[in-house]
Amino acid sequence: MNEVQIAIIGLVVTLIIAIVAYHFYQERKFKDSISRGFNQSIDDALNEDNATVLESKVEDGGVPFDKDIFAGLNEVSEDEPKDLLEVAVVEEQKEQDNDFEYLNNAKFDYKIGTYVHVIDVAFANSIKFKLLPDLTPFCSKGITTFVLEKNEWLEYEKGKKYNANGLRILIGLINEDGVVSPLQLSNVYNELTRFIAKYDGKIRQTNSEEKVVELQKNFKKYKSASLELELFVVNHDYLSYNALRQIFVNDYGLIEQNGIFYKVIDGQIIFYITNENSGAFESDNSYRLFAINSKLHHFADPMIALDALFDLAESYQTKVDSRLLTSNKMIMKEYDYKSLIRQIELHFNNLKRNDVEPGSELVKVICP
Repeated sequence: MNEVQIAIIGLVVTLIIAIVAYHFYQERKFKDSISRGFNQSIDDALNEDNATVLESKVEDGGVPFDKDIFAGLNEVSEDEPKDLLEVAVVEEQKEQDNDFEYLNNAKFDYKIGTYVHVIDVAFANSIKFKLLPDLTPFCSKGITTFVLEKNEWLEYEKGKKYNANGLRILIGLINEDGVVSPLQLSNVYNELTRFIAKYDGKIRQTNSEEKVVELQKNFKKYKSASLELELFVVNHDYLSYNALRQIFVNDYGLIEQNGIFYKVIDGQIIFYITNENSGAFESDNSYRLFAINSKLHHFADPMIALDALFDLAESYQTKVDSRLLTSNKMIMKEYDYKSLIRQIELHFNNLKRNDVEPGSELVKVICP
Protein backbone atom coordinates (compact mmCIF):
# COMPACT_ATOMS: atom_id res chain seq x y z
CA MET A 1 0.00 0.00 0.00
CA ASN A 2 1.55 3.28 -1.05
CA GLU A 3 1.55 6.56 0.86
CA VAL A 4 -1.31 8.07 -1.16
CA GLN A 5 -3.71 5.23 -0.28
CA ILE A 6 -2.76 5.44 3.41
CA ALA A 7 -3.40 9.19 3.38
CA ILE A 8 -6.85 8.73 1.80
CA ILE A 9 -7.83 6.08 4.36
CA GLY A 10 -6.72 8.32 7.22
CA LEU A 11 -8.72 11.21 5.81
CA VAL A 12 -11.89 9.11 5.52
CA VAL A 13 -11.53 7.80 9.10
CA THR A 14 -11.01 11.32 10.41
CA LEU A 15 -14.08 12.57 8.53
CA ILE A 16 -16.26 9.77 9.96
CA ILE A 17 -15.09 10.47 13.52
CA ALA A 18 -15.83 14.17 13.05
CA ILE A 19 -19.39 13.47 11.78
CA VAL A 20 -20.14 11.10 14.70
CA ALA A 21 -18.81 13.61 17.19
CA TYR A 22 -20.89 16.40 15.68
CA HIS A 23 -24.12 14.36 15.84
CA PHE A 24 -23.36 13.35 19.46
CA TYR A 25 -22.85 17.01 20.32
CA GLN A 26 -26.16 18.05 18.69
CA GLU A 27 -28.08 15.27 20.42
CA ARG A 28 -26.65 16.20 23.83
CA LYS A 29 -27.44 19.84 23.22
CA PHE A 30 -31.05 18.96 22.33
CA LYS A 31 -31.45 16.81 25.47
CA ASP A 32 -30.08 19.57 27.68
CA SER A 33 -32.55 22.07 26.25
CA ILE A 34 -35.44 19.71 26.86
CA SER A 35 -34.26 18.86 30.39
CA ARG A 36 -34.59 22.47 31.41
CA GLY A 37 -38.38 22.12 31.03
CA PHE A 38 -38.47 19.02 33.23
CA ASN A 39 -37.82 18.56 36.92
CA GLN A 40 -35.76 15.44 36.27
CA SER A 41 -33.28 14.23 33.72
CA ILE A 42 -34.74 12.49 30.70
CA ASP A 43 -33.02 9.23 31.53
CA ASP A 44 -34.50 9.18 35.04
CA ALA A 45 -37.96 10.03 33.77
CA LEU A 46 -37.90 7.15 31.36
CA ASN A 47 -36.45 4.68 33.82
CA GLU A 48 -38.67 5.40 36.86
CA ASP A 49 -42.25 4.12 36.72
CA ASN A 50 -43.71 6.84 38.92
CA ALA A 51 -41.59 9.73 37.70
CA THR A 52 -43.31 13.07 37.24
CA VAL A 53 -42.47 14.29 33.78
CA LEU A 54 -44.09 17.71 33.67
CA GLU A 55 -44.64 20.21 36.42
CA SER A 56 -48.25 21.29 36.42
CA LYS A 57 -50.29 23.49 38.67
CA VAL A 58 -53.65 21.78 38.91
CA GLU A 59 -56.61 24.11 39.24
CA ASP A 60 -59.60 23.05 41.32
CA GLY A 61 -61.51 20.44 39.43
CA GLY A 62 -58.69 19.95 36.91
CA VAL A 63 -56.97 16.71 35.92
CA PRO A 64 -53.30 16.32 36.92
CA PHE A 65 -50.85 15.19 34.25
CA ASP A 66 -49.61 12.27 36.33
CA LYS A 67 -52.92 10.47 35.68
CA ASP A 68 -53.47 8.32 32.61
CA ILE A 69 -53.08 10.85 29.82
CA PHE A 70 -54.60 8.37 27.35
CA ALA A 71 -57.84 8.02 29.32
CA GLY A 72 -60.76 9.06 27.16
CA LEU A 73 -58.66 9.32 24.02
CA ASN A 74 -61.13 7.10 22.14
CA GLU A 75 -64.16 8.69 23.81
CA VAL A 76 -65.97 11.38 21.87
CA SER A 77 -67.51 14.39 23.47
CA GLU A 78 -71.19 14.91 22.80
CA ASP A 79 -70.26 18.33 21.45
CA GLU A 80 -67.77 16.87 18.96
CA PRO A 81 -68.62 15.05 15.71
CA LYS A 82 -68.20 11.29 15.73
CA ASP A 83 -67.31 11.09 12.08
CA LEU A 84 -66.93 13.99 9.69
CA LEU A 85 -68.38 12.00 6.78
CA GLU A 86 -71.33 10.85 8.90
CA VAL A 87 -72.03 14.41 10.00
CA ALA A 88 -71.82 15.62 6.42
CA VAL A 89 -74.38 13.02 5.34
CA VAL A 90 -76.70 13.94 8.22
CA GLU A 91 -76.42 17.63 7.45
CA GLU A 92 -77.06 16.97 3.76
CA GLN A 93 -80.14 14.91 4.66
CA LYS A 94 -81.43 17.70 6.93
CA GLU A 95 -80.92 20.21 4.15
CA GLN A 96 -82.77 17.98 1.67
CA ASP A 97 -85.61 17.47 4.17
CA ASN A 98 -85.93 21.22 4.46
CA ASP A 99 -86.08 21.58 0.69
CA PHE A 100 -89.00 19.15 0.53
CA GLU A 101 -90.70 20.14 3.78
CA TYR A 102 -93.65 21.89 2.15
CA LEU A 103 -94.22 18.85 -0.11
CA ASN A 104 -94.30 16.59 2.92
CA ASN A 105 -96.67 18.87 4.81
CA ALA A 106 -99.22 19.14 1.97
CA LYS A 107 -101.98 16.57 2.45
CA PHE A 108 -101.76 13.82 -0.16
CA ASP A 109 -105.02 11.85 -0.40
CA TYR A 110 -103.97 9.48 -3.18
CA LYS A 111 -103.05 6.05 -1.81
CA ILE A 112 -99.52 5.02 -2.76
CA GLY A 113 -99.21 1.27 -3.24
CA THR A 114 -96.35 -0.86 -2.01
CA TYR A 115 -95.02 -1.50 -5.50
CA VAL A 116 -94.70 2.09 -6.60
CA HIS A 117 -91.58 4.18 -7.19
CA VAL A 118 -91.99 7.79 -6.01
CA ILE A 119 -90.14 10.79 -7.43
CA ASP A 120 -90.61 14.21 -5.82
CA VAL A 121 -89.59 17.53 -7.37
CA ALA A 122 -89.38 20.69 -5.24
CA PHE A 123 -89.05 24.18 -6.74
CA ALA A 124 -87.57 27.08 -4.77
CA ASN A 125 -90.15 29.37 -6.36
CA SER A 126 -93.45 28.53 -8.05
CA ILE A 127 -93.19 27.90 -11.79
CA LYS A 128 -95.79 28.20 -14.53
CA PHE A 129 -96.26 25.49 -17.14
CA LYS A 130 -98.85 23.68 -19.23
CA LEU A 131 -96.84 20.67 -20.36
CA LEU A 132 -94.54 18.33 -18.51
CA PRO A 133 -92.10 15.89 -20.12
CA ASP A 134 -93.83 12.82 -21.52
CA LEU A 135 -92.46 9.97 -19.41
CA THR A 136 -94.63 7.17 -20.80
CA PRO A 137 -92.10 6.12 -23.49
CA PHE A 138 -89.63 5.29 -20.73
CA CYS A 139 -91.92 3.11 -18.63
CA SER A 140 -94.98 1.03 -19.52
CA LYS A 141 -95.97 0.00 -15.97
CA GLY A 142 -98.12 3.06 -15.33
CA ILE A 143 -97.16 6.64 -14.45
CA THR A 144 -99.34 9.09 -12.54
CA THR A 145 -98.22 12.68 -11.99
CA PHE A 146 -99.45 15.13 -9.36
CA VAL A 147 -98.87 18.88 -9.17
CA LEU A 148 -98.60 20.82 -5.90
CA GLU A 149 -100.39 24.13 -6.35
CA LYS A 150 -101.39 26.41 -3.46
CA ASN A 151 -100.60 23.64 -0.96
CA GLU A 152 -102.99 21.25 -2.74
CA TRP A 153 -102.08 18.15 -4.72
CA LEU A 154 -103.83 17.97 -8.10
CA GLU A 155 -103.65 15.15 -10.63
CA TYR A 156 -101.83 16.48 -13.68
CA GLU A 157 -103.88 17.17 -16.81
CA LYS A 158 -101.99 17.75 -20.03
CA GLY A 159 -102.49 21.25 -21.43
CA LYS A 160 -103.90 22.74 -18.22
CA LYS A 161 -102.15 25.83 -16.82
CA TYR A 162 -100.37 25.36 -13.50
CA ASN A 163 -98.49 27.58 -11.06
CA ALA A 164 -96.73 24.86 -9.15
CA ASN A 165 -94.35 24.53 -6.21
CA GLY A 166 -93.71 20.83 -6.65
CA LEU A 167 -94.37 17.58 -8.47
CA ARG A 168 -94.92 13.99 -7.39
CA ILE A 169 -94.55 11.19 -9.93
CA LEU A 170 -95.76 7.69 -9.07
CA ILE A 171 -94.30 4.93 -11.24
CA GLY A 172 -95.63 1.38 -11.10
CA LEU A 173 -92.86 -1.15 -10.60
CA ILE A 174 -94.86 -4.09 -11.89
CA ASN A 175 -98.01 -5.09 -13.79
CA GLU A 176 -99.35 -8.18 -15.52
CA ASP A 177 -96.74 -7.83 -18.30
CA GLY A 178 -93.65 -7.78 -16.11
CA VAL A 179 -91.34 -5.75 -13.89
CA VAL A 180 -89.86 -2.33 -14.58
CA SER A 181 -86.10 -2.34 -15.22
CA PRO A 182 -83.53 -0.14 -13.41
CA LEU A 183 -82.68 1.37 -16.80
CA GLN A 184 -86.27 2.53 -17.27
CA LEU A 185 -86.29 4.20 -13.86
CA SER A 186 -82.96 5.83 -14.68
CA ASN A 187 -84.34 7.17 -17.97
CA VAL A 188 -87.35 8.69 -16.20
CA TYR A 189 -85.08 10.30 -13.62
CA ASN A 190 -82.76 11.72 -16.29
CA GLU A 191 -85.67 13.13 -18.28
CA LEU A 192 -87.01 14.90 -15.20
CA THR A 193 -83.54 16.18 -14.33
CA ARG A 194 -83.27 17.84 -17.74
CA PHE A 195 -86.64 19.47 -17.18
CA ILE A 196 -85.94 20.90 -13.72
CA ALA A 197 -82.50 22.12 -14.85
CA LYS A 198 -84.39 25.07 -16.37
CA TYR A 199 -85.65 26.00 -12.92
CA ASP A 200 -84.24 26.17 -9.41
CA GLY A 201 -85.56 22.74 -8.58
CA LYS A 202 -84.40 19.69 -6.66
CA ILE A 203 -85.32 16.05 -7.10
CA ARG A 204 -85.48 13.03 -4.80
CA GLN A 205 -86.68 9.49 -5.30
CA THR A 206 -87.30 6.34 -3.30
CA ASN A 207 -84.73 3.57 -3.39
CA SER A 208 -86.48 0.75 -5.27
CA GLU A 209 -83.46 -1.29 -6.37
CA GLU A 210 -83.89 -4.17 -3.90
CA LYS A 211 -87.63 -4.25 -4.46
CA VAL A 212 -87.19 -4.50 -8.25
CA VAL A 213 -84.74 -7.40 -7.87
CA GLU A 214 -87.18 -9.23 -5.58
CA LEU A 215 -90.09 -8.67 -7.99
CA GLN A 216 -88.10 -9.94 -10.96
CA LYS A 217 -87.24 -13.09 -9.02
CA ASN A 218 -90.85 -13.84 -8.03
CA PHE A 219 -92.84 -12.61 -11.03
CA LYS A 220 -93.45 -16.00 -12.70
CA LYS A 221 -94.43 -17.58 -9.41
CA TYR A 222 -97.06 -14.92 -8.71
CA LYS A 223 -98.27 -14.90 -12.31
CA SER A 224 -99.40 -18.50 -11.81
CA ALA A 225 -101.75 -17.42 -9.00
CA SER A 226 -104.57 -16.46 -11.37
CA LEU A 227 -107.82 -18.40 -10.93
CA GLU A 228 -110.91 -16.93 -12.59
CA LEU A 229 -114.30 -18.54 -12.19
CA GLU A 230 -116.91 -18.23 -14.92
CA LEU A 231 -120.40 -19.72 -14.56
CA PHE A 232 -123.50 -19.11 -16.65
CA VAL A 233 -127.20 -18.60 -16.04
CA VAL A 234 -129.77 -19.43 -18.70
CA ASN A 235 -133.30 -18.02 -18.55
CA HIS A 236 -136.35 -19.83 -19.85
CA ASP A 237 -137.32 -16.65 -21.69
CA TYR A 238 -135.46 -13.61 -22.97
CA LEU A 239 -135.33 -10.61 -20.64
CA SER A 240 -134.70 -7.03 -21.69
CA TYR A 241 -131.70 -5.12 -20.41
CA ASN A 242 -134.01 -2.90 -18.32
CA ALA A 243 -135.63 -5.95 -16.71
CA LEU A 244 -132.24 -7.42 -15.83
CA ARG A 245 -131.05 -4.08 -14.52
CA GLN A 246 -134.14 -3.82 -12.32
CA ILE A 247 -133.34 -7.19 -10.75
CA PHE A 248 -129.57 -6.77 -10.41
CA VAL A 249 -129.50 -3.15 -9.18
CA ASN A 250 -132.79 -2.67 -7.33
CA ASP A 251 -133.28 -6.18 -5.92
CA TYR A 252 -129.68 -7.32 -5.32
CA GLY A 253 -127.86 -4.03 -4.86
CA LEU A 254 -125.33 -4.54 -7.64
CA ILE A 255 -123.55 -1.54 -9.15
CA GLU A 256 -123.92 -0.99 -12.90
CA GLN A 257 -121.00 0.55 -14.74
CA ASN A 258 -120.72 0.69 -18.52
CA GLY A 259 -123.14 -2.20 -19.01
CA ILE A 260 -121.52 -4.54 -16.44
CA PHE A 261 -122.99 -5.30 -13.00
CA TYR A 262 -120.67 -5.55 -9.98
CA LYS A 263 -121.16 -6.99 -6.51
CA VAL A 264 -119.01 -4.83 -4.23
CA ILE A 265 -118.41 -5.27 -0.50
CA ASP A 266 -116.16 -2.87 1.42
CA GLY A 267 -114.73 -1.53 -1.81
CA GLN A 268 -113.77 -4.94 -3.21
CA ILE A 269 -115.38 -6.52 -6.25
CA ILE A 270 -116.74 -9.92 -5.20
CA PHE A 271 -118.10 -10.94 -8.61
CA TYR A 272 -119.48 -9.29 -11.75
CA ILE A 273 -122.12 -10.13 -14.36
CA THR A 274 -121.58 -9.76 -18.10
CA ASN A 275 -123.23 -11.01 -21.28
CA GLU A 276 -122.42 -14.57 -22.38
CA ASN A 277 -119.32 -13.36 -24.25
CA SER A 278 -117.86 -11.60 -21.16
CA GLY A 279 -118.83 -8.25 -22.63
CA ALA A 280 -121.12 -5.42 -21.58
CA PHE A 281 -124.90 -5.57 -21.79
CA GLU A 282 -126.48 -3.25 -24.36
CA SER A 283 -129.50 -1.24 -23.32
CA ASP A 284 -131.50 -2.00 -26.49
CA ASN A 285 -130.99 -5.79 -26.42
CA SER A 286 -132.68 -8.72 -24.68
CA TYR A 287 -130.81 -11.62 -23.11
CA ARG A 288 -131.44 -15.23 -22.24
CA LEU A 289 -127.89 -16.24 -21.25
CA PHE A 290 -125.40 -14.31 -19.14
CA ALA A 291 -122.16 -15.01 -17.24
CA ILE A 292 -121.21 -14.58 -13.58
CA ASN A 293 -117.47 -14.08 -13.09
CA SER A 294 -115.16 -13.87 -10.08
CA LYS A 295 -111.39 -13.48 -9.70
CA LEU A 296 -110.87 -15.95 -6.88
CA HIS A 297 -107.14 -15.21 -6.55
CA HIS A 298 -108.08 -11.75 -5.27
CA PHE A 299 -109.26 -13.35 -2.03
CA ALA A 300 -107.32 -14.90 0.82
CA ASP A 301 -110.42 -17.04 1.35
CA PRO A 302 -112.14 -17.85 -1.99
CA MET A 303 -115.27 -19.05 -0.21
CA ILE A 304 -116.16 -15.40 0.42
CA ALA A 305 -116.70 -14.96 -3.32
CA LEU A 306 -118.17 -18.41 -3.89
CA ASP A 307 -120.79 -18.07 -1.17
CA ALA A 308 -121.89 -14.63 -2.40
CA LEU A 309 -122.03 -15.84 -6.03
CA PHE A 310 -124.08 -18.96 -5.31
CA ASP A 311 -126.40 -17.06 -2.97
CA LEU A 312 -127.31 -14.68 -5.78
CA ALA A 313 -127.64 -17.53 -8.32
CA GLU A 314 -130.01 -19.47 -6.05
CA SER A 315 -132.07 -16.38 -5.28
CA TYR A 316 -132.24 -15.44 -8.96
CA GLN A 317 -133.55 -18.92 -9.86
CA THR A 318 -136.44 -18.47 -7.42
CA LYS A 319 -137.24 -15.09 -8.95
CA VAL A 320 -136.80 -15.97 -12.63
CA ASP A 321 -137.33 -19.33 -14.31
CA SER A 322 -133.67 -20.15 -14.95
CA ARG A 323 -130.84 -22.64 -14.41
CA LEU A 324 -127.24 -22.30 -13.22
CA LEU A 325 -124.70 -23.74 -15.69
CA THR A 326 -121.08 -24.83 -15.41
CA SER A 327 -118.26 -23.17 -17.32
CA ASN A 328 -118.98 -25.70 -20.09
CA LYS A 329 -122.61 -24.51 -20.12
CA MET A 330 -123.94 -27.75 -18.70
CA ILE A 331 -126.57 -27.72 -15.94
CA MET A 332 -124.71 -27.67 -12.64
CA LYS A 333 -125.32 -30.68 -10.42
CA GLU A 334 -124.22 -31.41 -6.86
CA TYR A 335 -121.10 -33.31 -7.92
CA ASP A 336 -120.13 -30.41 -10.23
CA TYR A 337 -120.19 -28.09 -7.24
CA LYS A 338 -118.09 -30.48 -5.11
CA SER A 339 -115.61 -30.93 -7.93
CA LEU A 340 -115.32 -27.16 -8.29
CA ILE A 341 -114.57 -26.78 -4.57
CA ARG A 342 -111.87 -29.47 -4.74
CA GLN A 343 -110.17 -27.77 -7.70
CA ILE A 344 -110.17 -24.41 -5.92
CA GLU A 345 -108.76 -25.90 -2.71
CA LEU A 346 -106.02 -27.70 -4.66
CA HIS A 347 -105.04 -24.48 -6.44
CA PHE A 348 -104.88 -22.44 -3.23
CA ASN A 349 -102.89 -25.14 -1.42
CA ASN A 350 -100.34 -25.11 -4.25
CA LEU A 351 -100.04 -21.33 -3.96
CA LYS A 352 -99.36 -21.53 -0.25
CA ARG A 353 -96.71 -24.21 -0.76
CA ASN A 354 -94.98 -21.85 -3.19
CA ASP A 355 -95.16 -18.97 -0.69
CA VAL A 356 -97.68 -17.08 -2.83
CA GLU A 357 -100.25 -15.19 -0.81
CA PRO A 358 -103.64 -15.08 -2.60
CA GLY A 359 -105.51 -11.86 -2.07
CA SER A 360 -102.29 -9.90 -1.53
CA GLU A 361 -101.56 -6.59 -3.21
CA LEU A 362 -98.85 -8.19 -5.34
CA VAL A 363 -101.22 -10.88 -6.64
CA LYS A 364 -103.81 -8.25 -7.52
CA VAL A 365 -101.23 -6.18 -9.39
CA ILE A 366 -99.78 -9.09 -11.40
CA CYS A 367 -103.15 -10.79 -11.96
CA PRO A 368 -105.66 -7.92 -12.14
